[in-house]
Amino acid sequence: QRRAQDADPEAEETTWEARKAELNKPPEPAPPEDPQVKIDEEEVAGHEWVEQRRARRRAERQPRQSDMMTDEQWIEQRRAQRRRPQPPGGKAPAAGQDSAGEGRKRSATEDAVHRLLDAKTINTGKAWLEAINCVRANMPATVDSQLRAISLLCSVSLEVVGEITTSQGSNPIPETQQALFGCLTSNLRSVDPSVLLECMDMMLHARITEKVFVELILSQLFVHHRTKPELFTAGFTLRAVGALGRLEEELDIPPHQGPSGQRFLPLLSETLVRQLGQASAEDFSLFSSTYLLEHLTRPQQHEVIHRMAQLKVGLDGEKLTLKVAGAVEATVRRHSELKESMSRFAADYLARVRQKADPRASSRSRLTIGR
Repeated sequence: QRRAQDADPEAEETTWEARKAELNKPPEPAPPEDPQVKIDEEEVAGHEWVEQRRARRRAERQPRQSDMMTDEQWIEQRRAQRRRPQPPGGKAPAAGQDSAGEGRKRSATEDAVHRLLDAKTINTGKAWLEAINCVRANMPATVDSQLRAISLLCSVSLEVVGEITTSQGSNPIPETQQALFGCLTSNLRSVDPSVLLECMDMMLHARITEKVFVELILSQLFVHHRTKPELFTAGFTLRAVGALGRLEEELDIPPHQGPSGQRFLPLLSETLVRQLGQASAEDFSLFSSTYLLEHLTRPQQHEVIHRMAQLKVGLDGEKLTLKVAGAVEATVRRHSELKESMSRFAADYLARVRQKADPRASSRSRLTIGR
């Protein structure tokens, strides 16, 4: 190649000029930017931002140690935070924050229930009134918190009620309980049947006399009875019968007046008689003599009393079952037609129940045997 270049100097000059022109050539312009590529990059960045935000929210929703405390432990922590001296250049930590001052604040509905717990501990009219106003402003959202709030309001002593009535001119507790129960009934479709029975017990405890609440509860029990009849065991059925009987006896709320009661009570009575073979003496501790007299047919009444005689309900020394058996005996004794239709086995059992409930009762007070 060197000899060829020496032989032809013009070819070497041409090659050098070509290389020089190639080096001095201006750079080619960059291709135009594709707008679709830019949109895709922004979309990916947006997705990453959304995922980071979701992860941050999931971390914030993780339960703190203070959320898993019992009521007593949480109250003690609140007291310790209030006793802590305030920093000279800042503000004391809020009551709804943990000891380190970090973590999310409690929601307003949770704070309303905890205010009631604090008021129960302090037990003054001013504390209860502030807690009641907090509950009115932020009604609890879940059924458990609503039942808990109603139960806490039922625990207010008569002295504190008098103090609140004197300062306000009226007692706001019944109105607040009724408002809580109204919020509770809107969530009945998503609760278990046992919670429905607990709602009836809470109505009796809080002296809530709204018949529409009973109608709503009976409608949901009717739905559960049609869709899940296996839930209506002997103990559950006797508990439901007892709750309905006590509502009628103590609050004058007849459950059979509404359309739901007219459909559900005959099914409940049939289920009661069908489940008597699996019932125990303890299951009869919540039975009601009012339901026995008002909502059972004569053959069903005989079946129930006969099963009580077989189990010797009230004769085992338990005060609660003896009270129920005594109420049944008194109900039978007051109604001559029912008394005369009793069998000898059932009549002897009721006479023993009366003798145990009232030792002064003479053996002459035995029921007249009709058959």
